[in-house]
Amino acid sequence: MTRAEQCELLASQIGWAAAVAEVYGEHPIADHRQYARFLRGHHFTLTEITHAIKLRFNLGSPQTIGRWLNPLYNVTQAAYMRRWRARRSIGLL
Repeated sequence: MTRAEQCELLASQIGWAAAVAEVYGEHPIADHRQYARFLRGHHFTLTEITHAIKLRFNLGSPQTIGRWLNPLYNVTQAAYMRRWRARRSIGLL
């Protein structure tokens, strides 16, 4: 059983944040952005991270949390376009 599968199993009993701490043997950091980086480093999906933050910090809706996490994942269209324009301007495209 992989660590992610162990987390899923434990999450139903004790919640995502506690499951991650238990399975990985690490203590999540108190700040939600640092916690997201911790989870991202262990290859959790954006949905899983959003759910874990919601349970651990009780911060608003998943959409609000997703907006905070977008810079972490570089998934916004605006960020993509800025990178594309920068590459084009220096002749990489």
